[in-house]
Order: sequence, then C-alpha cells, then structure tokens
Amino acid sequence: SMKDGYYARFFNQTRRIGSGAYGSVYECRHVMDGVFLGTYAVKIAPVGDNRAWLRKVLREVHSLQNLQHRNVVRYMHSWLEAHSNSPFAPVVPCLFILMEYANAGNLHTHLGLDLPQKRRPLMNDATVWDFFV
Repeated sequence: SMKDGYYARFFNQTRRIGSGAYGSVYECRHVMDGVFLGTYAVKIAPVGDNRAWLRKVLREVHSLQNLQHRNVVRYMHSWLEAHSNSPFAPVVPCLFILMEYANAGNLHTHLGLDLPQKRRPLMNDATVWDFFV
C-alpha cells in the first residue's frame, strides 16, 4: 500500500539538487512532531502504473543498499506514494528514495570542470586513487 502524504507530512523540501533519468533529487529537512531529524537527499522517481519501470528503479535502489564506500552517499530507506510534483501535474505513483545528504558540492565542481580548460587544477595520483579506492 502507498503511504499517502508521508513525504508532505515529514519532509520540508529545501531545493532541487539534481535530476536524471529516474527522477529528481531534493535536499529535504526531515521533521517529525516538530523535531528536526536531519537533512537528507530524497529522490522522487515517478513510476506510474509501469511495473517494468518500477522494477528498473528498484534495481537501482538494491544497488544502493549493497554499495558501501566512503565516497558514495548512503541509502537509508524507500517507499511508494501517490505524489504530484506541482499543483498542475497529475498525482501518480512515485518511488521515494531517502539518502544521506552530502553537502560538499558535486563532482563536476570538485574536478574544476566548470572552469575553462586552462584554469582546471591537475590532480596528483593520490587524489585520483582516492576517488576509486
């Protein structure tokens, strides 16, 4: 069964921090009964009535559950809920994926890819290996 209104009741959406093929990711404050429980990243993936698409997104969730690495955000929880991303959009079944929020910026900025090629910093071998080990 879907947890109607769980997201709206217990999460205050701060801002959209990214989007991709499976949906959008939002920075959210988790609050219950007025008690702040933490800041999290919540991915909202519209799945509608397409069970094949739901299974595909759930495979991503399963991968997140089993992945443990200091450079990867941690999966916390997921649930299905009827949701609309705007007052003008229809309500559709969505998969919500609650993840640890990493506020150190994104990889694009960290690598200096937002800078002109000549101004991009070069990384030493230890820094490069730090991304993969």
